[in-house]
Amino acid sequence: MKLTDEFDRPPKGVSMMHIGFLAITVIVLVIVIVLFVNQDKLFRNNNTKATVMDDEAFEDKKENSPSADEVWESIVATPDGDVAGEKEESKDDNSGDTPGTDSESEADNGSEDTYSEETHTLLEYDDGMTEWIEISSKIKRNEYDFSNLSWDKPFYSYSENGKNTSYNGVMISKDQGLVDFLKVKKSGVDFCIITLGYRGNQTGTLMTDEYFATNMKNAKDAGLKIGVMFVSSAVSIEEAEEEADYVTGLLEDYSIQYPVFFTVAKEEGNSSRTVNVHRYTRTEYATAFLDKIREAGYIPMLYDTKEGLIKKYNLVNMEKYDKGLVQLKEEPDYPYRFQIWNYGQSDDISGVSGAVDMCISFIDYSVQ
Repeated sequence: MKLTDEFDRPPKGVSMMHIGFLAITVIVLVIVIVLFVNQDKLFRNNNTKATVMDDEAFEDKKENSPSADEVWESIVATPDGDVAGEKEESKDDNSGDTPGTDSESEADNGSEDTYSEETHTLLEYDDGMTEWIEISSKIKRNEYDFSNLSWDKPFYSYSENGKNTSYNGVMISKDQGLVDFLKVKKSGVDFCIITLGYRGNQTGTLMTDEYFATNMKNAKDAGLKIGVMFVSSAVSIEEAEEEADYVTGLLEDYSIQYPVFFTVAKEEGNSSRTVNVHRYTRTEYATAFLDKIREAGYIPMLYDTKEGLIKKYNLVNMEKYDKGLVQLKEEPDYPYRFQIWNYGQSDDISGVSGAVDMCISFIDYSVQ
């Protein structure tokens, strides 16, 4: 039996309504699916402005972030965690009669309106580039008045209230060969920093400076105050602690009055074992070494150039250690506290063949 027309097909109005509702439902579902799939990408696009974590936040979080070092390497940062200034090319230095005399670069002059020496400090690199870095408010500034610094070749001296308050030093290693320390003392030297040893930056082998024992004995016999230097190539906390144990073991037979200096070996190409050590990791190694030195009853000191101290270490975490500064200038412009300054070489010290590094101590460590 043939059905009537009303059973052959649904009414036209109902059919269009159903079709329209179905189309809208499909469109909504597609939009929801697209948004869900792309939500991470949208989130990242809305947060593309890079921020720099400060040192303390980095230290708190880095243990839970295996790739933190790689992320941080893409950001140039100051000790505060603020973005550093851009590098600028400078002229070659012109040497004068006193150590470290140099002329201002055109790049420096062009930046004077942008950067203030009260808020920024200029780093000068071996390749001729310069970089302005914001001075951290978290690190104590040095309070020296360098108008009280005077030059009487081959020594600098520092005075307060018209009285000399500084001490003359030299830095001795195997490079100087056999030294006549009696003549050194008579020339006006108060103390010497004797290289104790190294860790090979290629082999990782611990080595004692071949003149260490001779220099220690002869310097003591001459009546000089003594400190020692160790050149580290540690690539782990365990190696840094091993280096400290090596130093304290060798010092058991000697008495020293000045600090135990910690410095890192100069990197020579990609073959150096420390070439990829991040500054936060290097800070951990230095801290491990210096803490063990202090525990053994010695005065620990972190030693490097101005650029090295600022760029190689998280200085906020190194506040508790004294600093030795290498800077070949008429007067240092390292903004933070330091106690000993290596200002350059001289060949005018009796008892030493050739040139020797000269330093001045603003503290008499022998009475500490």
